Amino acid sequence: EILSSVNCKKIVDLGCGAGQFLIDACTQIEHLEGVGLDISRPAIDLANKLTAERGLNGRLQFEVADAFAPQTWPAGCLSADVVCAVGVLHEHFRAGEQAVIDILNTYADLFSGTTKVFVLGEPELRYDLVKNDSDLYLVHIFTAQGFPRRREDWLPIIERSKLMCRRIYTRPDAGPRFNFFELVPR
Repeated sequence: EILSSVNCKKIVDLGCGAGQFLIDACTQIEHLEGVGLDISRPAIDLANKLTAERGLNGRLQFEVADAFAPQTWPAGCLSADVVCAVGVLHEHFRAGEQAVIDILNTYADLFSGTTKVFVLGEPELRYDLVKNDSDLYLVHIFTAQGFPRRREDWLPIIERSKLMCRRIYTRPDAGPRFNFFELVPR
């Protein structure tokens, strides 16, 4: 829904995993190009394999890089008009709220002038045993990841950054439930 509201030509997906989001997006939107970054070599290898199988090699690029270390990114990332970070930024809470604000500010500065929208997708921590919310909680405990937060807890963090939240998209019946914050520069 966010992509359809913005005339985007290039997306950068921070923490892309095996690239499924970018592959799906480029399959549905003919002119779209994308760059996917992830710290996992096996995930990037799988993304490249899936890209080749679907004939999208000329439109997609996947690289091993750290979403929190822009100096590791390939140069082409900075020309993106949409940046996505789905399910990765909450991990930065391990270093405290200011660390999340700082990385949001880094993104705002890096993509200033080129990016139309920053899509922050984050799982919403729930304890109501709907779908696999409990599994998500346990995975985060046992892997020492930063804990997901409720959408209401994200908004003050975003407000303290150089970005502002234009809209929130959510699917309450999904499991785990993700909130997608449509962020734009202030």
